[in-house]
Amino acid sequence: MTKQNSTLAYYEENAVAYAARDFAGTFEEYRDLFVSRVQARFQESLQLPNRKQTKPQVLELGSGSGRDAQAFLAHGFDVTLLDGSAELAEIAKKRTGLDVLVRDFEDLYFDAEFDGVWAAASLLHVPSDKLPGVLKTIARSLQDSGVFVASFKEGNHDWVDGLGRYFCAMTESHLTDFITNSGFELIAIDKRKGQGSDGKPTVWLWVIARKQIADI
Repeated sequence: MTKQNSTLAYYEENAVAYAARDFAGTFEEYRDLFVSRVQARFQESLQLPNRKQTKPQVLELGSGSGRDAQAFLAHGFDVTLLDGSAELAEIAKKRTGLDVLVRDFEDLYFDAEFDGVWAAASLLHVPSDKLPGVLKTIARSLQDSGVFVASFKEGNHDWVDGLGRYFCAMTESHLTDFITNSGFELIAIDKRKGQGSDGKPTVWLWVIARKQIADI
């Protein structure tokens, strides 16, 4: 079994227990920041002659239980959900009423569709050799100046935890290179002490970026 397959197997086998975990207070600060930036970006886009959507369009990568999507819906966003786990997708659908795309992060086929992409504690399961390609497809899925917020674990190695999940940790400088070379303007990388879903101490790196405006 590959590292990514063992990660998916964990979420498939433990979907109900994982979805029931209380992550209150873990992501709210950055989720609120994401919401405010998406709203501002959407208001600016209303001045564009080719703007067709009447609501902000957001994509969540790693939708999990649907907790964050529920918050985005409450703000009036149109939300597209994607997760690798079919079991978690069913839970998110029951919670939000939305269908969830069940596919790998490498399989994104969107073209300038979204005002924002949210990826909280999900891209850290992508191997470092595949992450640049994934980031470029995320940039392609965003409209110009579209918002990108994501979190990673700080470190300089990859590992499989005691639950069988693969993680790829990033240094701040390595992550900066990945982001700026993938079609994004980096706004900030915030460092926050916290814990992972396994309860162990974790230093989180929160990326706040936006898609670079295409040259005319």
